[in-house]
Amino acid sequence: MRPRGDGGLEILLGMRARTSRFMPGNLAFPGGKLDPSDGPGRPGAFERCASREMLEETGLSIDPAAWIDAGERITPPFFSVRFRTRFFVAELPAGQALPEVLPAPAEIEELSFHRAGEGSSTGAVTTLKFLASRLVRM
Repeated sequence: MRPRGDGGLEILLGMRARTSRFMPGNLAFPGGKLDPSDGPGRPGAFERCASREMLEETGLSIDPAAWIDAGERITPPFFSVRFRTRFFVAELPAGQALPEVLPAPAEIEELSFHRAGEGSSTGAVTTLKFLASRLVRM
């Protein structure tokens, strides 16, 4: 997320690749699953995973210590593939900007910032609306 000039927040969402097996063409937070390099079972594994996935999918670097746990959700039942997902948020460090060329276009085709709490205007799914509303209260 990043602050707006009016005191509000913007959240980073990526349009999932249209070839993806899960939620193709939908807006989603960058992320993925734990990798052995994240040290599953050790403290900070999820935060290391969030930093690694952010860098891989967006080219943006976030220190693992900067992540704040934003809750857990299960993919709504109307999706054929479901996941139990843990979400984290962090402020984008000063001086970083979205890359001109995305590092993982097979995963995320487009990145953009959206006003937190206005998920319905972005076409975001239920989980993203829930988390965006929580961000506004943080």
